[in-house]
Amino acid sequence: MNSKNYLKDLYTDFYGIEKNTSKNENKNDSDILMEDNFEKIDKLYITKESKNLLKNIIEYMRKYNEKIENNYISFNIKLISDDKVLIKTIYETLYSFGTKFDYIDKSNK
Repeated sequence: MNSKNYLKDLYTDFYGIEKNTSKNENKNDSDILMEDNFEKIDKLYITKESKNLLKNIIEYMRKYNEKIENNYISFNIKLISDDKVLIKTIYETLYSFGTKFDYIDKSNK
């Protein structure tokens, strides 16, 4: 049995991204911001798995802010790349969502 595949479903269930199925005119600023930044993440030169992880972390922050999730998770992320612009983009994306959803303190920059 491949333990990686076994845990994949647990991981997906834990982070599961809930898509807003409403029409575009009913979207709020938060929905539009999420979609815009998810599109930016999709354009990054990183693996698909890393893109999904970033989206899942952001989605978890949103759920925590909206009281859908009750457990605070401390995300420790180590970004390794020679591309400083890429690292800065990922950092700024996570930081902006973390502060927007009150998941991290704004003074922790």
